[in-house]
Amino acid sequence: MRENGLLLEQVKRNPSSRQWVKWRRIRDVQPLEYLCMDIKYVYINGAQRNAYLLAIIDVATRYVVGWSLLYSIKHTDVILCLHGIMQGFRAKHVMLRADNGSQFIAHGLRNFCIQKGITQEFTHVATPQENSYVESLFSIIEREVTQRYEFESLYHARDVFERYFNWHNHKKRRHALGKISPADYWHTAFPCHPA
Repeated sequence: MRENGLLLEQVKRNPSSRQWVKWRRIRDVQPLEYLCMDIKYVYINGAQRNAYLLAIIDVATRYVVGWSLLYSIKHTDVILCLHGIMQGFRAKHVMLRADNGSQFIAHGLRNFCIQKGITQEFTHVATPQENSYVESLFSIIEREVTQRYEFESLYHARDVFERYFNWHNHKKRRHALGKISPADYWHTAFPCHPA
């Protein structure tokens, strides 16, 4: 096949062009200045298969600004979720931290981020502690949602997560925020940036 020119050209990826995490802990940020995202498996019992939960959390307030639950998540789904978050918000400088999943390193997402003024930052391989904000959220979700529910369908799971994230953002008291909800913290600590 090589002799007859039937093989496709190899796509060369340059991992050194990525911006890597410098500091594990993020300090002194405003709302929507620093976002963290990741994907978690959620087992759908009725379908006997996994779905993927994409969650995007604001570091300053621990507010879940966007999420999506699908059987397959591609970079276009990540773009749609980010587009919903950035709707009506003019970003001066937004940092987006993620791991090295194929959805997050895709050229389409990279071009979208450049267009919207978002700087991508990637965690090093096998270091979930560098994305601890969203990993902490997933730990809470595991304990409070996925261990308590057997989902009949994707629609059932979406309904449960819709109610859970609404409760998480507006009612759940977070220790890191002085035992108030993310929405209350956002409105008291950053009144010039309404949620």
